[in-house]
Amino acid sequence: MGENRDHNFGFWFGLFLGGLIGGLTIFFLGTKEGKKVTKKLLEKGEEMVGEIEEEIGELQEKGKELVQKAEEVKEKVKERVEEKKERIEAAVVEKADEALNKMEEAQRQALKTTEEVHNYFKKDGKPLT
Repeated sequence: MGENRDHNFGFWFGLFLGGLIGGLTIFFLGTKEGKKVTKKLLEKGEEMVGEIEEEIGELQEKGKELVQKAEEVKEKVKERVEEKKERIEAAVVEKADEALNKMEEAQRQALKTTEEVHNYFKKDGKPLT
């Protein structure tokens, strides 16, 4: 019984929907007023398509501008990184040079101290016995 009820509802809904579509088709294609409305709807549709195409063109231009600006920013960042890299490399080389100089000085001091210790245990250039 439930299936019959659903079948009847589907039939009546289909009949109503078909009648509505048929009536609208007759109105839009068969009457002067319907033809005017159809013409206005088509004109509005064409206007909207034109506006949408214009908006798409503007968005594409803005997208191109954004890509160009992003490339410019990328180049600036790249230049700054290169500058910083050169400064850092120079600073590292300078610090390494300072460290090597200090190591050489420490080696000279160690040699001098070793020589003084050797001389301490010698008398008149001869080792103490």
